[in-house]
Amino acid sequence: MKYIIFSLQNQPFGIDIHLVHEFSKAAQVSPILGQDPKVAGLINLRGRITLAIDLVHCFKLEPAKGSTKQKRMIVLESQENLSQEANDLGVISYQEPLILLVDQINEVIEVEPADFHPAMSHQDNDIIEALVQVNDQLIPLIGVPQLIHSIA
Repeated sequence: MKYIIFSLQNQPFGIDIHLVHEFSKAAQVSPILGQDPKVAGLINLRGRITLAIDLVHCFKLEPAKGSTKQKRMIVLESQENLSQEANDLGVISYQEPLILLVDQINEVIEVEPADFHPAMSHQDNDIIEALVQVNDQLIPLIGVPQLIHSIA
């Protein structure tokens, strides 16, 4: 399986490439007053208003102070637009397209089944689906259903 590896505050995380429609520099975010800080706001994505989630806040990481570096966005496919291969593999997305805001997109990696490890049960990492070993590092993989549940 392939995963996109990205960084949040210099910490690597990953997400199944089957979920990803595209990634690019983040567009202008319109905040939603009174929302959980995990919800960055709304982004007009080619005429479609799409919810943007700030993953730095989801992991309770401190946003970089004084940073002017532009975030990157990972646009996730909606469940109905997932490929047949993704459906066959049991990949689960959200009913609508969703945008994840991250600090940096690092690389796309291929992972063997033997490299997967179960996520540790802990209240602060309830959106982690599994861990994958890449070289000598364990990288947390984000689960979209868990992510949606954490902001609902």
